[in-house]
Amino acid sequence: AGLLAALLERQRPDAVVLMHTPLDAVVPALAAVRDCWDGPIGLRPELPYPADGTSSRDAPTSALVDALDGWPLQELAAIGGCCGTRPDQIAALAAALHAAPPRPGV
Repeated sequence: AGLLAALLERQRPDAVVLMHTPLDAVVPALAAVRDCWDGPIGLRPELPYPADGTSSRDAPTSALVDALDGWPLQELAAIGGCCGTRPDQIAALAAALHAAPPRPGV
């Protein structure tokens, strides 16, 4: 976190967006950013590549929605998909987020 804090201090971005983040790394990655950043955070997680060698584009429509449980959604200013995320996956994500309880301060 020391290197990240130094980089953020030097660059002074308007927002931090985590991209290419594996689904199982989202919570620890967000915690690492939040430890040294109090500005807006966005997330563009990467869907896993299936063990059979097919593309992450072959992930089910619900892949992002299924991963939401346990994510600190109230800390995110924006959320989307990464490389290979399909429109139907984003539509399912948007529907799930609209159905979620309101996020304070967002």
